[in-house]
Amino acid sequence: MTNFFIYLLETSICTSILYFLYISFFRNLTHFQWNRFYLTGILFIGLIIPLVDLPVTEGGKLLEIDMDLAHYFPEEENFSDIWVHSQENVIPQQNDKSFSIWQLVIFAYLIGFLFSLLKLLIAFAQIYQLIKENPKEKKEGYVHVKVLKNIAPCSFGKWVFLSEHLENKHAILQHELAHIRDRHTADVILLEVYTVFFWFNPVTYFIKKSINQVHEFIADNNTANSDKRTYAELILQQSVSKSSKLYLVNSFAFLPIKKRILMLSKEKSSALSKIRFVLIVPVVFLLISAFSSSFTPQNTLTPEVVSVVTTFVPEVEKAITFDMPITTKESSISSRYGMRMNPILKKEQFHRGIDFKASLGTDIYAAAGGTIILAELSDKLYGNQIKIRHSDGTITGYSHMNDLEVEKGDTVKKGEKIGTVGNTGLSTGPHLHFEIIQNGKSVNPEDLIPALKK
Repeated sequence: MTNFFIYLLETSICTSILYFLYISFFRNLTHFQWNRFYLTGILFIGLIIPLVDLPVTEGGKLLEIDMDLAHYFPEEENFSDIWVHSQENVIPQQNDKSFSIWQLVIFAYLIGFLFSLLKLLIAFAQIYQLIKENPKEKKEGYVHVKVLKNIAPCSFGKWVFLSEHLENKHAILQHELAHIRDRHTADVILLEVYTVFFWFNPVTYFIKKSINQVHEFIADNNTANSDKRTYAELILQQSVSKSSKLYLVNSFAFLPIKKRILMLSKEKSSALSKIRFVLIVPVVFLLISAFSSSFTPQNTLTPEVVSVVTTFVPEVEKAITFDMPITTKESSISSRYGMRMNPILKKEQFHRGIDFKASLGTDIYAAAGGTIILAELSDKLYGNQIKIRHSDGTITGYSHMNDLEVEKGDTVKKGEKIGTVGNTGLSTGPHLHFEIIQNGKSVNPEDLIPALKK
C-alpha cells in the first residue's frame, strides 16, 4: 500500500509539472487540437513515468549489486508488498504510531475516492434521467433530446440537449455537433475517471477546466462564420440567460465567456510556434531521471564490513555449524532464500536470506560464536542490525531487530542472546531477516543449519 501512495504522489508531481509547462508556453496558442492532445497526453505520460525501468548510475558507472543485499518482499498475509527505491526513499514503519498514521492516510484517501466515484455515478444518472424523461429524435450522426427544462444547450456523447423553442438553434446545434464529431465526451470521461483516483491533487481540477475550455475553443472556431461578432453575442446571450447544472456535458454556456471571445477573435498562431511543443521532450527526460522506479540496490553492509567480506578467507579444515537464531516454537519461516516474483514490477528478485516471522521482542541468539563487526541502529533498509564474523571467516547477519544487546568488538558464544525481534527499517511486521555470507557470497542458511536441513 505504501508503494501505491508513492506512485500516486510521483504521478501527481509529474502531471503537475507538465501542466505548468502548458500554462507557461501553450495555453495562449490557437493550436487548439494540439493543446487538446497535450492535455490528455500528459495524463498518460504522468502515469507511465514512475513505472519506467531506468537504472541509477553513480560516477558514470552502474552500481554493482553486492551479494549481501537482499530485497525484502514478505509473503505472509500480514505483510505488505514492498518495492525498494533506495535507502534514502525508505519510509520506515517502526511503531504503532507510524502504522496509525498510514491507516489515517488510507482512510482519508478512500473517503475522497468513494466521494469522487459517487459524484461521477450521480452525474451519469442525471444525464440518463434527462435522456429518459424527454422526447428524442434520431438524426444523422446524433440524437436530438428535446429538453423541457430551461437549461443551457449542451451535448454528451451522441446526444444533443436542445429546447424546441431555442433561438438561433442552427448555430448552437452546429457548435454541439462539433463536440460530437471530435468525440470530446471521451476526454471528459477520461478526466473524470482520472479525478476519481487523483482527487487529492488540485492541479487535476485545473486540467479538467483547461480541457473543457479547449473543447469550447475548438467548437467555437469550427462554428463561427465570418460574422464573429454576432456569434460572440450569441455566446454571451446564452451564458447570461441560461445555466447548465449538468456535470460531464459540453455546455454552450461554458465559462469564462471573456476568454472564449478573446480566443475567437485572436489572430491565428503561426505554424512555427508549434515548435514550442518540443519542450516536452527534455522535461519528460528529466522527470524520468528523477522518478525512475528501478534503482540498483545498494550494499546493506557498511564500507568497513564490505572490506571484511571481500578480503581473502583462508581455507579451514572443518567448517563450523550454525544453530537457529530464534528458538521459540511460535516462530516460522515467512520467506525463504532464492528467487521470487516482485509483486509490484512482476520481475523476479533474489532473496539472499531467510525471514523468521516472530512476535515483537522475541529473543535472537548468535547462530555461532564470533566477533561483532557491526551493531547498528538505523531506520534505513535493514533497520537495526548486527553482523558477526566467525572463526572460519563466515559472516552472519541479523536485521530488522528491536533491541541490540551487544556492541561492535564484543565476542559472543553460540546461543548467546544478542537482541530481540523488531519491526525496524523497511518492514511492515515483526520478523528477523537472517543471512549467511561465505567467501564473499551469500549462501542458503537452510543448508548450514541442521535444524532446517530438508
